[in-house]
Amino acid sequence: MIEAERLAEGESAKKAFKAGVLGRQVMVTGVDLVFRPQPTTYLLWALGDEESRRVIEAAHE
Repeated sequence: MIEAERLAEGESAKKAFKAGVLGRQVMVTGVDLVFRPQPTTYLLWALGDEESRRVIEAAHE
C-alpha cells in the first residue's frame, strides 16, 4: 500500500520500495549465548585450596 501511494505521487520505484520497507514491521530472531563453567568446576573451586581457586578464576576470565 505504501509503495503504491508513493508511486501514485510520482516517486521513483526505488524510493517507493524503500519507503514500503521502512513502513513494515520486520521480525528479527536473536540468540543469547551464556558461557559458564561446568558444575564440577564450581565444586572444585568451592572445595579447593586458595591456589586452585586462583587458577580456576584465571581460566574462567
